[in-house]
Amino acid sequence: RKPKPGLLEDLVAELGLSREGSWMVGDTKSDIEAGQGAGLRTALLYPKTRCELCPLRDGPPLGKASPTVSGGSFREVVSALLAAPKSVL
Repeated sequence: RKPKPGLLEDLVAELGLSREGSWMVGDTKSDIEAGQGAGLRTALLYPKTRCELCPLRDGPPLGKASPTVSGGSFREVVSALLAAPKSVL
């Protein structure tokens, strides 16, 4: 279970994915921690309707769990994913 990365690591291996080219997109800190634990780039979706995520809207650091990119809507996250440098981890 998250934030342990085991399921993501299994998925990467089963599908033969590149960790450097793969993303974990989630809406919680544990999603980001799991993605990072599996060696993936991470994206945080923080919908404006989820009050418990309000402190994340201005992008304050989450310590070791800071995502590679983030956004308040799926559209914002996809735009950030597409704009992210390929070498960012």
